[in-house]
Amino acid sequence: MKPFDVAVLSPPGEAALGVVGLRGEAVAALIRQLFRPRARTWNPAQSAYGTLTVDGETLDDVVVVPVGGDSFMVTLHGNPTLLHAFEQCCLELGGERPDNLLQFSSGFVVPCTGSSSIRAEALETISSIGSLKIATWLLAQSDPTEDGFAAWVAEAASGASVEPATEAVVAMSARRWGIGLLDPPTVVLSGPPNAGKSTLFNRFVGRPRVVEDASPGTTRDLIVELVYVREFPIRLVDGAGLRSSDDFIEQEGVRRMERVRGEADLVVELVPPGASEISDGRADLGTRALKIRSRFDQILPVEPGDDGLLGVSGQTGDGVELLERTILQRLYGIEDLPSDPAPFTMRQIHLLDLLVETMKKGGDTRALWAQF
Repeated sequence: MKPFDVAVLSPPGEAALGVVGLRGEAVAALIRQLFRPRARTWNPAQSAYGTLTVDGETLDDVVVVPVGGDSFMVTLHGNPTLLHAFEQCCLELGGERPDNLLQFSSGFVVPCTGSSSIRAEALETISSIGSLKIATWLLAQSDPTEDGFAAWVAEAASGASVEPATEAVVAMSARRWGIGLLDPPTVVLSGPPNAGKSTLFNRFVGRPRVVEDASPGTTRDLIVELVYVREFPIRLVDGAGLRSSDDFIEQEGVRRMERVRGEADLVVELVPPGASEISDGRADLGTRALKIRSRFDQILPVEPGDDGLLGVSGQTGDGVELLERTILQRLYGIEDLPSDPAPFTMRQIHLLDLLVETMKKGGDTRALWAQF
């Protein structure tokens, strides 16, 4: 096998995803040797999702991304040991570390101009995404040879009549859930002390991230974690229980909670057993509030009242799946990650909105389409 260059392109340290760059005539053959695509075949001109197999054992789920010529990026999970294990495997199969890593790395940066803008935006963002499923979706959106947003742009710009094109662009502009995939919305768990916020928070995170205790005021500071709910990213926030207190530190915790409630995309308000719906004079959150009955495993069937609130137990997991679906509907308008074309940056949304205005006025849209 002819020599080729290989190097880890990710910055040092842990990350959600990491990238290894490969360049040379022999790289495509190497990838065919190690890569097992989910599809039956692999086209080196297209991005693909699959697994890396070394010595008959699966190393990781990966996305292989062609970036022009004989260069490819392989996106793995961002564990440094994993990244360097793949790099070492490539070195043992004939690869060489480049003499000038900075110059080598620059070859994997795609300029954000003309028809390559959508592709460039995807490649610039992919290393910060912690879900391979979303990374695969993103690459499909940016690949003009696949059924994604880039392909839709190419077809829509090819000369449809004004009226149908306007309707199509309006519909595409309304698909804004792609923005949330790259810039996750914030969800705050709020309620009085001992409402079960920390238990529910840990249930979402999947590990004991926050101390759980029956004593009121256990959580004082804001705790933030990026979680994936049915593949959708969410910044989840836990913090101080809302109550009056003479304790200065707890007062500060409550102030911070009030601030983040005001900034959040959605506030899940927990109403614990025996409590009426929260009406303590705090600002009305309107459609940004989602009230639930918390610690639902402790509520006896004979407890009177049926207020229609969703019952959820962070302890047992009862009601959590329905809560997840409800949260996604409120934030994204959908519950499962679709394969449909959709814009994924505000630049793309802005261009779509300008296209609608220009089309309705009967203006020339060619310059706008060219900016994609």
